[in-house]
Amino acid sequence: MSDKNDESIESLSDMPVLEEHVVEESPDTMGGVLVSKEEVAQMASKVMVLENLIKLSVKNIHFTVFMREILLLLMRVIKSEGGAVLEVDEKKNRIFFRAAAGYTSDKVSKFVIQMGQGVVGHVIESKQPFVVNSVQDCEIHLKSITQMVGFEARNMIAVPIMIRGKAFAVVELLNRVGEESYSNEDLEFVQYFCEMLSSVVEMRLVVSWANNKTNSGEEAA
Repeated sequence: MSDKNDESIESLSDMPVLEEHVVEESPDTMGGVLVSKEEVAQMASKVMVLENLIKLSVKNIHFTVFMREILLLLMRVIKSEGGAVLEVDEKKNRIFFRAAAGYTSDKVSKFVIQMGQGVVGHVIESKQPFVVNSVQDCEIHLKSITQMVGFEARNMIAVPIMIRGKAFAVVELLNRVGEESYSNEDLEFVQYFCEMLSSVVEMRLVVSWANNKTNSGEEAA
């Protein structure tokens, strides 16, 4: 019995060795679907933004402070030299700076933009995002503001915050850091961000309206 086993072992040892199996590095997998490292990073950023949005939404802070914190949150992901949230004032038919961050942000808050003017006015009217790879060649960009505050805008991205079919405001980022301009991935992320933000802003507006109604009723009583 042992002789037969020895013969089998010897015959196996004479067989040619197969090529060693090498496990090649592959992209991360999620649910059986191949996902690149860039996509994983973007998904992680989306989760981080959503978590922080929820945390900020329950804080009892002024709306202007809230919007500036939101803007800074976005600029942590899409790194930019400057950014702003420009809100529509329907009563006065103009656009004003609700919040600003970055270089010369303290100087822009006093400016107002007439409806339909500039990239922001275009985004509000069209209800569509707008990416400018070269501000110098953009005919609708309001160069007067950037010149007056001493800020040289090279590229920009502007995305509307839509609430119940209306453009409530526009998120604007200027001068992409580390890149020549804003990419399609940047645009996709800012759109996602504004969609999440619109729900939070609407909730705050409803709560504010309800509180005002309650206070008015108490005063009348």
